[in-house]
Amino acid sequence: MTLPESPRLYLREFRAEDAEALWTLNGDPEVVRYTLNVQESLSDYAQRIADYQDQYRSNGGRLGFFAAIERATNRFVGWFHLRPSRGAPDRLDLGYRLRRDAWGQGYATEMSRALIDYAFAQLGAPVVEAAALTGNRASIRVMEKCGMHRADEFLYTARDGTKHPAVRYEINSPLQSL
Repeated sequence: MTLPESPRLYLREFRAEDAEALWTLNGDPEVVRYTLNVQESLSDYAQRIADYQDQYRSNGGRLGFFAAIERATNRFVGWFHLRPSRGAPDRLDLGYRLRRDAWGQGYATEMSRALIDYAFAQLGAPVVEAAALTGNRASIRVMEKCGMHRADEFLYTARDGTKHPAVRYEINSPLQSL
């Protein structure tokens, strides 16, 4: 199955050689400011990519975490994911992380819209959802520009056990109402 594309980006499966780019992305404190992730070692990212590759094999490469590549330069600019929601497996969860030098260019909205269309038209998902910490206004704005509506608020539990206010947005498939 072909992954969705947008005018300026394409997605591809992560490869072993992407570990350093992923490690560098997550090593930027501004990039991970609202993710509450702990920086891991380079070898941890190599294992994470191996896990992603296992997931691709188990679902035909249709879901998971994918490298986002800028068409004009063939440069890694971050990642997007589309995966089953933890709370409701029939729903799909959308997320992304971009390098700081790719911020403010509309990439997040552009590819998120392509993934939402893909989720509905190719995968038959009834709902696509996304979440962000309440302080992450940029990601909340992306969700709104993609036509998502605020569904609820919750407390996100970080790896260290701390809880943080977050919001979940969702969009229903237009195909479900036909």
